[in-house]
Amino acid sequence: MSAGRGVTHSEKNKASNEMLRFLQIWIKPNRSGLTPNYGSRLFSKEDRHNKLQHVATSYDGYDGTGLHKDTGEGIIPMHQDVNIFVSEAEAGAVQGFVLQSKRQAYLVCIEGALSANQSCNLTARDALEIKSETMSPFSLKLEADNEKEKNCSSNSHR
Repeated sequence: MSAGRGVTHSEKNKASNEMLRFLQIWIKPNRSGLTPNYGSRLFSKEDRHNKLQHVATSYDGYDGTGLHKDTGEGIIPMHQDVNIFVSEAEAGAVQGFVLQSKRQAYLVCIEGALSANQSCNLTARDALEIKSETMSPFSLKLEADNEKEKNCSSNSHR
């Protein structure tokens, strides 16, 4: 959803009366006065099973043309320099991600446990910000687990 000049909204589980669990993430747009917009996507579990699935990006990264339109399919375009990935990983699954120079990543462990570069262990509902403050890309090794003891030795790569 892009609130743009302002919208009113509420969330509810239209599929049933069961409890709804979701992440609500607010990302400030790269400019003000945008036209309000709403859309949704269905992504398959197979596309995120033990791998990172790209679900949102900037409009510039969306189609490479810089045009600000949303086709309603595929990766969700946003008015911000951002990329969002999701994954559902089984214990023992290892995934790699390269954080480009001068970029940052915000990692959320929704359930289970996860280690980042074997130096930071996250459990359910933990989050970690990782910054690459050098001119070199920074490789992340993400390993899923059922449960780990929490600890983080560092959250910045310099």
